[in-house]
Amino acid sequence: MTHDTGADTIAKAAGGARGEVVLLSTKLMADIRLSPVPRLVIAAMAGLLIISCAIKYEGMYDYREGWRKAKIAEVGSGQKIARRSSGDCRKEMATEVVQIGRFAVVQFEGAAGHQYRIVPLPKQSTLQLGDLVYVNIVDCARPPIPR
Repeated sequence: MTHDTGADTIAKAAGGARGEVVLLSTKLMADIRLSPVPRLVIAAMAGLLIISCAIKYEGMYDYREGWRKAKIAEVGSGQKIARRSSGDCRKEMATEVVQIGRFAVVQFEGAAGHQYRIVPLPKQSTLQLGDLVYVNIVDCARPPIPR
């Protein structure tokens, strides 16, 4: 007595051999169509996975370490800059350093759209209004880097 598997039963019902059933089931699987919503969700998840794992500007400035593309929106002394910002490195610095130091307001894209951060500029910096930079939004000790 032979044991009849489900594939054998389907093959007999379809009038063919077991190998044909595998081809038939493969064809049926290929014909299954996802609606647009699951396709978009899958594509978005794949895109986020790729982005979250691989954003390094110029291969050096890692997004996960706080680096962002930014633009200089204002340059001036620490006392003169009055723009509101989501982050202000002057709060972490001694008053004397803020009084004599040169600072930049940088604009970058954050979770809430355009955001601003006030960062110190090195003494030898030639960065000006409108210059494109990389800025670290979590570490005030890292100066803006020209792009």
